[in-house]
Amino acid sequence: NILDGVYSESYKTSDAVISSEEAVNTGDDTREAPAFSADVLSKVESLPGVSLAQGSIDDQVRLVDENGDALGKAGNGTAVGVDPSADQSLNPVKLVTGQWPRGDGQVAIDKTTAEKQHFQIGDTVGAFGEGPVQRYRVSGIVRFGSIDSIGSATITVFDLRTAQRLFAKQGKLDLIRVQAKDGVSDAELLGQIRPLLSATTQVKSAAAQASSDSKDDQAGTDALKYLLIGFGGIALFVGSFVI
Repeated sequence: NILDGVYSESYKTSDAVISSEEAVNTGDDTREAPAFSADVLSKVESLPGVSLAQGSIDDQVRLVDENGDALGKAGNGTAVGVDPSADQSLNPVKLVTGQWPRGDGQVAIDKTTAEKQHFQIGDTVGAFGEGPVQRYRVSGIVRFGSIDSIGSATITVFDLRTAQRLFAKQGKLDLIRVQAKDGVSDAELLGQIRPLLSATTQVKSAAAQASSDSKDDQAGTDALKYLLIGFGGIALFVGSFVI
């Protein structure tokens, strides 16, 4: 499966991944896991075996070209929300140039889209999800891991609070990536995290999560939605974990 490398890349620097395991039917033959309380992040960060933890929002957004036409197909636009002030070493979305977006009026977009559509840092770009098109200033250019884009999918990055507001996930996260301290095994790390989680939230090792995503994809679920998941940012777009 050529997407195995994408899944692995998504959790490359993580040791564990926290997501929701409660799937709901969205009405379009897909099942998505709802966002969970962001309070989990601070609790995980305080664990003795945790070196770093990063939370993100993942959903769907489509960008608009200079003529006002939506780019790509519906469901083919990744939206990621990250905290611009946080350590981004666990984030598979990497900043190529510019800055991470801050506040409601900024976004970062993937390098391939920027080049194809001739968007540059400082330009204004339109984007929309469930609601009307809104205009944002391009603050940065990003890529996913070592690649400039994922197929025909666009990548749009918002700051975390903006993403939480846009997708009605205030006070929530779709994904938390966790890195263990040196000498802490996966089993020990998972054992410390599990008591903090609700009955509808789960934690897996990074390797197990990548394998699970790949198996779900092979079962016939829309591959793009899994990539979204991988973003941790990443429902890679409306939702986070497809179960």
